[in-house]
Amino acid sequence: MAALVRVSEQELALIPRLLDHGAAGVVVAMASSAALVEEAVRRARYQPEGVRSFGGQRYGMHQAPAAVSEIRPLVFPMIEDRRGVADIEGIAAVEGIAGLHIGPVDLGLGLGLDSADPRYGAELRNILSAGHAARLPVTMHAVRVEQASQWSQMGVDELVLTADIELLRSVLKTQVAAGRQAGSV
Repeated sequence: MAALVRVSEQELALIPRLLDHGAAGVVVAMASSAALVEEAVRRARYQPEGVRSFGGQRYGMHQAPAAVSEIRPLVFPMIEDRRGVADIEGIAAVEGIAGLHIGPVDLGLGLGLDSADPRYGAELRNILSAGHAARLPVTMHAVRVEQASQWSQMGVDELVLTADIELLRSVLKTQVAAGRQAGSV
């Protein structure tokens, strides 16, 4: 399973180090413009196409490849606000991205729309259309499991059914409940 790390616009400078430490790629939160996404791709790639230094390999996380410049870490821009929706064709056209990722909660907040609003669905279809026209997979968080079917039927290619913090919270709740039932907590 590939580990992806979420970075914000203010954290783009961390991309090379995250990749050097073993991340397979990054999810760029609040990807608001093609220029921002281009910068993320540039930071993920080695020279001459990018600005990443091969010196980071000293951490021993990777073997030296035959052609360093051919390494293509995954870069997924996360579409979560009006600006990203407004520049969706430009973002989808950025050379070197692995796909588009939709953050449904922030997208709804950014658009001022509830996910049940037909206008929200229209914006999702716009994002899906731009991604698919660029031959990119479009992925999305399904905040609730019952949403997974809805998003899949709409054309989302892959769904993230939970996040690491939700998994940890769920396991902790289960373990505490079991401990209480056994009388040990």
